[in-house]
Amino acid sequence: MKSILAKLLCIPALLLASVGALSADEMFPSKPITVIVPWKAGGGTDVLARAIAPVWEKELGVPLIIQNKPGGNNIVGYKAMFDAPTDGYTMVLGQSPNYNMNVHFQNAPYTLDDIVFLNLFQKDDPIFYVNKDAPWTNLADLIADAKNRPGEIKVGVVSTKGMDVVYLQDFEKRAGIKLGEAIPIGGGGPLRREVVGGHIMLAFHAAWVARKAQGLVRAIGIRSLKPSPIWPEAQLFNDVLPEENRYTEKDITTLPTFIKGFAVSAQTQENHPDRVKKLVESFERAMQSPEWAEMVGKQQLETALDYHPIGETSEIVAAFSTQMMEYKHLFQN
Repeated sequence: MKSILAKLLCIPALLLASVGALSADEMFPSKPITVIVPWKAGGGTDVLARAIAPVWEKELGVPLIIQNKPGGNNIVGYKAMFDAPTDGYTMVLGQSPNYNMNVHFQNAPYTLDDIVFLNLFQKDDPIFYVNKDAPWTNLADLIADAKNRPGEIKVGVVSTKGMDVVYLQDFEKRAGIKLGEAIPIGGGGPLRREVVGGHIMLAFHAAWVARKAQGLVRAIGIRSLKPSPIWPEAQLFNDVLPEENRYTEKDITTLPTFIKGFAVSAQTQENHPDRVKKLVESFERAMQSPEWAEMVGKQQLETALDYHPIGETSEIVAAFSTQMMEYKHLFQN
């Protein structure tokens, strides 16, 4: 009897010894992980992070804590990630174009090599959308009007120093038109409100972000190769462009206006590659789950997902830099 009791008393000690033998990397994650959103609460990136968090948490086994750190066109949020311990417990849900812009044109305290995007997965095709009382019923109408009144049709944008303006000018060039002044509003939500209120009749921004204005605005054109289930009435840009100026699949998929993904510091990847691998693999498992499919439907993300794994993300980030340099006059002014 004493022998059995002695053995039973040894079991907790053996279990503790077994747990103690596991390395911190093997136990990762063992506490909540912070996800920094470098935008204000309620914006598109914030909504996306909070929608994904409960799905990803099931695979990670720990909570994801969303922290909003807006400011400096994302610089504040990225810097907060770089200032955190490089142990895999701090990530950022970032946007490649904004990160590149910080580095090249805003004297950011970091470089392109300082970050590792674990994935890039959410793109947002740019659209033209208009007030319900606007005179244009489709994109062909807008082009015809712009040819009759070159430089007179004002267009609302989030910022005049962003990729949406790069693609706005690219469309003007392909269509052989000149719209008017680009009016910066400062955010997708405010831009929607300006159009709904009739203060701006025409806007150019992201299809998924603009979805909250469904029924209140009309979408007349979209930079995509396929119709949008969110905005089925929107003409494809290629439907109204000369054949020689139409968008290719590479134009659309390689360089979307915005493409978001979760990222860690390069130092984290260097110090803890096994932890980074767990983050990557758990996210990919989450994407295969029924909960993910349910989330995608609820958030209308069907056409806004374009997954690129960690092995491809650096190439995409570099491609944005190349394109930015072609339009650097937009960012330097």
